[in-house]
Amino acid sequence: MAGRSIGVIFGGPSAEHEVSLRSADGVIPGLLEAGFSVLPVRVLKDGLWVFGARLECKTATRYRGAVASTEGLPISAGRAGVKLMQEVEVAFPVIHGTFGEDGNLQGFLATLQLPFVGSGLLSSALCMNKAMAKIVIASRTEIHFMPSETIARNEWIRDRSGEIRRLQRISLPAVVKPVDGGSSVGVGLVHSLEEMEPALERSWRSSPAECALIEQFASGPEVTCVVVQWDTTPRPLPPILIRPKTGPLFDYQAKYTAGEAEELCPAPLPPEVIGRVQTDACAAFEALHCSGFARFDFVLEGHRPCFLEANTLPGLTRESLLPKSVKAMGWTMTEFLRRLIGSVGQGSLAAARALRVPLA
Repeated sequence: MAGRSIGVIFGGPSAEHEVSLRSADGVIPGLLEAGFSVLPVRVLKDGLWVFGARLECKTATRYRGAVASTEGLPISAGRAGVKLMQEVEVAFPVIHGTFGEDGNLQGFLATLQLPFVGSGLLSSALCMNKAMAKIVIASRTEIHFMPSETIARNEWIRDRSGEIRRLQRISLPAVVKPVDGGSSVGVGLVHSLEEMEPALERSWRSSPAECALIEQFASGPEVTCVVVQWDTTPRPLPPILIRPKTGPLFDYQAKYTAGEAEELCPAPLPPEVIGRVQTDACAAFEALHCSGFARFDFVLEGHRPCFLEANTLPGLTRESLLPKSVKAMGWTMTEFLRRLIGSVGQGSLAAARALRVPLA
């Protein structure tokens, strides 16, 4: 398996562009150390693609970071597709949010008949939309949720009083977040209806669909659990207990600023709570047809985990949660990435079948 050509695709048009660059910096050195050949590929915010020079294990010292490694001439997505087919055996999407995590990139790679790491088109699209993910999970599992409502900007404009009546079904305080965003961009905590509209506006601005999810706030701690699938059986990694230091929410600043949150792994929780979180994470993984790896976030209501969201492309920065779970398993990131590349196939097959594209 070593020596395979891996195209690491990062950047993208979303508000998580900078996080994606940092995830690429977390992935590329590990792939090189694992013996893979790496082609860095950056998608600019305007949709153009930039290919860097190929990196080999023996030339790993030449890697100067995601941006510095992709300083070439921008080309169109069509030309990029041809170049990917010619030069890459496996694609590793590291674009968080819009285009990279919502199924669009997965569909593009499937039409190229190019195997890729992670979940396919359908799973990615479902997980990206928090409301749709909950509907699917509720229909197939016994996982618990906090009460929630979705509010679209156009519906708010058309029938504001009717939307307010729906919001009154949710006990305050409540968390307002983009229904299809990540990295806690556009997330806020509201304590009154007067605070609701500004919070909705912030979430709508961060949502490609201009739709917000309003979820009853649970005061318990957040717990997250990574699930991997090297073969046919999903496997949970040790959960992480999250304690933000600057407020009640694990927001963007707490996630990506060192020292802003305690992230305890393995989580210091009773064994029955750990077991339930891991069971629910695996159940959600299967219900949403995830592949390769994914992370599932919960909030504890007493000892009962309540599902928050699924992440098919969780952060891979040095500050991210996933590397902490990997370390708690006794693995290095290099070993994790080697296993992940070895599992490639399921996500690509699922996406290709959905698009009726035959794979060679």
